[in-house]
This record gives sequence, C-alpha cells and structure tokens, in this order.
Amino acid sequence: MADISWLDDLKLRGSWGVIGNQNGLDNNNQYDVYVTSDPNSYGISGDNGNRVIAMVPSRIGNPNTRWEKSATVNLGFDATVLNSSLDINFDWYVRRTTDLLAVNQAPFTGPSITQPSINVGELTNRGVDLGLTKRSKPGVFQYSASLIFSTYRNEVVRILDNPLATLAGGSTRMGNAVLTQAGYPISSFYGYQIDGFFNSAAEAEAYAAEYSTWLTPEVGRWRIKDINGDKRVDGNDRTIIGSPHPDFQTSLNLSLAYKNFDFNCFLFWNQGGSVFNYTRYVIDFHTFTTNRSKRMLYESWTPELGNRAKLPKLDLNDSYSSSNITDYFLEDASYLRMKTVQLGYTLPKAWSDRIGLERFRIYVQGQNLLTFSRSTLMDPGYVQASGGDTSMGVVNNYVPTPKQFIFGLSVNL
Repeated sequence: MADISWLDDLKLRGSWGVIGNQNGLDNNNQYDVYVTSDPNSYGISGDNGNRVIAMVPSRIGNPNTRWEKSATVNLGFDATVLNSSLDINFDWYVRRTTDLLAVNQAPFTGPSITQPSINVGELTNRGVDLGLTKRSKPGVFQYSASLIFSTYRNEVVRILDNPLATLAGGSTRMGNAVLTQAGYPISSFYGYQIDGFFNSAAEAEAYAAEYSTWLTPEVGRWRIKDINGDKRVDGNDRTIIGSPHPDFQTSLNLSLAYKNFDFNCFLFWNQGGSVFNYTRYVIDFHTFTTNRSKRMLYESWTPELGNRAKLPKLDLNDSYSSSNITDYFLEDASYLRMKTVQLGYTLPKAWSDRIGLERFRIYVQGQNLLTFSRSTLMDPGYVQASGGDTSMGVVNNYVPTPKQFIFGLSVNL
C-alpha cells in the first residue's frame, strides 16, 4: 500500500443481517371481531316487539400473521485518493424480503368486512449505490461537489405460493391500475395496450369482421391490441404495461466559496419509470362536467392528425375510451429538479467586530425553482411518495410542491 501514492485510505466492508418490519400490522390483527347490528336483529320468539339484538362479523382475524423479514447482503468499500481530495463510497447489495405483509384481498363472494394483514410472499431488491465527493485545497476559492448515484432492480419472487396469484392495487374508477405478481416488479401497471386508431371506415369494418370485442370499431377511435392473439379483445388481453420503478436516481450537491461569498446548489435527477396520471381521466374525457385539457382540444383524433393524435375523436357518445385502463394514462416519470439554490455573503471580521457581532451573514435561497420533465403532472416528484407498496405510482389531483424564496440573516453574538 505504501507504494500506491494516489491512494490515501481504503476500507473494505461486508455485512449480512436480518431486520423485521411490522408496519401496517394492526394490534387487533389476530382477532375476529363481532359487533351489534340492530338492522339484523330478529324476534326469535316470533314477537317482533321483543327482538334479540344480532351480532354480525366486523373483522376477520389471522393469528398466523408474522413480521415481515428482510435479509440483506452488502459488499462495499470506502476510499480516499488524490491527496485526500476525492472520497469514493461504493455499495452493492441484495435484499431478500420474505413474509411480505399486505391486507388480505377477499373474494367478491365473501362478506364486506375488514380483512386482516397476511404474509403474502417474497421479493428481492438488487442494487448499487455510488457516492463521489471532490474537494478543493484551502484557498481564496474553494469548492466541494458530491455526486450520489443509485440504481436497483426489484422482482416479486412468490405470491401466496401460487404462480398465478396476484395482488391488485391502485384503485380507480376504471378498476385497479396496478398488479403485483411473481416475475415482475412490485406494483407494475396493468391494462390494455393501444394499437393506434381506426383511420378509415375500411379499417374499422375489417377489424369488426375479424375480431370479437367489447369496443365499437369506429373511425377516430382507439384500436386495442390483441395480446394473446385469439382474435378476441377482452380482459385476457390486459398485460403489464409499465413500472413505477426508476432506472436510476442521482443527485449533485455543489458548494462554492470565494472570499466572503458562498454558493450552494442541490440538483436531483430521477430517470426512467412510469407514472399513472389518473388526472387524465377527469380532464381528457367526457366523464365529468369540469374543465378540459388543451390536449383534448388540440390532440384528439382528426383525419389530418391520424395516428399522430393522442386521444380519440371528440364524441359525446364515446363511453368506452375512458372505461378501461390503457397505457394512455402512463407518462414518463423522469425529471430533473433544482431543489435548493442559495447565495450568501458574510461580513468581513473587522466589520462585524465594529457592530459587536462575532459573525454576520445574509443569504437568499430558492427551493424547487426549476423542474425539467416530459410529464404533464403539476409535480413529477410527487410520484415518489404516492400510494402504498402495492399501489405505487398512481397519482390523482394533489397540491404540488411549491416554489419558495427565502431571505435570511445568520448572526452569532
């Protein structure tokens, strides 16, 4: 090591551990609960004036529910190089989660009562985290830049010991937009794929002659893809249409200092993944008597737009276009945001001494000033916090993160 002049410090790390999780597990999860119900009361003796109060089930218990367990293997290193001017932190990990906790999804034939949390399956996360920090030498001008990069791949391994079992989530007026099943990432988007438009009467007639379908083939309407190739477009043609999980996330924290001036900027970049924009259901279709989007006005099908259109033709009688979940509702979740930027000035020591202060600093700060995104969401960053584990990425109307301008003083007496 002494012969490696550019390497100042190196630490290798390795770990394995198991941690439990009981989030969402109610204290009464193991108990069956019955409550009194006057509407279900009955005069057992035949005298309606002397009814016996009924007891009806309110909650199903599950005494066999266990904590969720996550076993993690982590390998990494920390290194300092180039005369202590560059720090490198690297981690590779595999996290295997078993006994996943989720609320039981009862069959439609069962009673409409509160369901218990149960252990539903197993998933794995494999990922890499990388951190780089570069610092300047002391001087009139100084800088520090920290870059963090993170990527992971998520896969559901098992659901209820049944390869065909699924967990539905992301409830909408069109049905559940999210499905969790073995072999795919948790909370994958599930629905129909759009296969262009019917641009002529001949196309619509040929489609109607060849396919059996719930939709009405008509010029200017969407054509739905026959996924399984059986010449029928029905519920069996729904498929995985996207994932809320990003390809990677990265951030940059940059600090500069020149004499008495200081500057700091923090950038965050989310690349890849999709978001289900449920707001489109309200503003892009004739569903409610509310405002409509410009997209509905300018990008609905016309003979001139053809397959370049985004929406079916404007038609008050079109009820099927918004009645089923399609990939039209998916948008690219990528975005780059300047989360924080700050400029400050510290009075010279001689000046602060004259007014009896140890230190006097004034600054101006902006938060969320700039966001670059292809998404039409008011706040693309909101998707990172929406929904539970089995309803990720479904976003409806919400209050976006506001821009803020802050002016401040920092005074040391």
